[in-house]
Amino acid sequence: MGVVARHYCSGGEDAAVLARRATAQALEVAGVDPRSVELVVAACGTYQQPLPYRAATLLRDMGDWFPEVASFDVDSTCLSFVVACQTVANALALGQYRRALILCSEVTSPGLDWRHPEAAALFGDGAVAVLVEADPASALLDTCLRTFPEGRSWCQIPGGGSKFPPSCFDESSFGEFLFQMNGKELYRLVAERLPGLVEAVMSRNGLTWDRVALVLPHQASPSAMRLVRHRIGCPKEKFYSVIERMGNLVAASIPMALHLAVEEGLLHRGQTAMLLGTSAGVSLGACLIRY
Repeated sequence: MGVVARHYCSGGEDAAVLARRATAQALEVAGVDPRSVELVVAACGTYQQPLPYRAATLLRDMGDWFPEVASFDVDSTCLSFVVACQTVANALALGQYRRALILCSEVTSPGLDWRHPEAAALFGDGAVAVLVEADPASALLDTCLRTFPEGRSWCQIPGGGSKFPPSCFDESSFGEFLFQMNGKELYRLVAERLPGLVEAVMSRNGLTWDRVALVLPHQASPSAMRLVRHRIGCPKEKFYSVIERMGNLVAASIPMALHLAVEEGLLHRGQTAMLLGTSAGVSLGACLIRY
C-alpha cells in the first residue's frame, strides 16, 4: 500500500500557525502552565523563512504564553526530533532547565516538484509539540547517530543558500530551488549501514526485540519502511507505520508516530521504544527511550 492520504496547509496557515495549534493541544493534554516552560527547541527540516531562526518564527504568535523563554534550533532534517531529544535530555540532566518544549512544524507543500510525482506525492504538512521534563518514570536511554556525507546530494534542495542564492533564480534554474531525491542510492546506503547501527544500540543496552515494545521509524516512504524493517529484523507487529494516512512529515514524522502510538494504546508508560530514522546528509539515527 502507498500513501493514501496526506494534509496540506491552506488559506492563512503556515508553520507558525500549525506550531501554535500543536502547542495548545500539548499544554492542554499535559495540564501544564506554559509559563513553566523554560526552553523551546525548534526541530524542523523546513524553513518558513531563512531569517530569523525557526524557533523565533514559530513563537511569533505565542509570546503571551512564553514571555521569557529561551529558544534555539536543531536541524538534522528528518532526524531533527531525535537530535533534539538528545540535546534537551543533556540540558535537563545538567539542571539548566526543568521543562522544555520541542516543536516540529513542517510545511513541505510549497517546495514540492510535481514534475517528479514519485517523490512529491510522499510528503504532507503537519506539526507536533512535545513537552519534556525530568521524570524518574521516563528516560532517554541511549542514542546513536552516524553521518555518511557521500550521500549529501541524494536528498537536497540546492538553491536558496550561498551557492545558489535567490539572486540566481530564473526560469532555467527553477528546479534548483525545489526538492530533489535519488531514492535508489539513498535506500542502498540505508540498507547497508542501518542494521549495524541498530545492532550496536541493542547490544550495548542488552536488548532483544522481545524487550522493545515498539519501533517508531521515520515515515519516509512505504517502500523505504518495508526495507528498513526487513534489514533490521524487527517483527512486523512492533514496527509502527502511519505513512499511509499522513505521508512523510519530515522531522514531525517520528513524534507524530509517537503521539499516535500512545493515543492508540500501543505504547504505555515504562515501556521501551526505539525512535529510528534517516535524514538528508545522509545521517542515520537510533534513540532508545523509556516512555
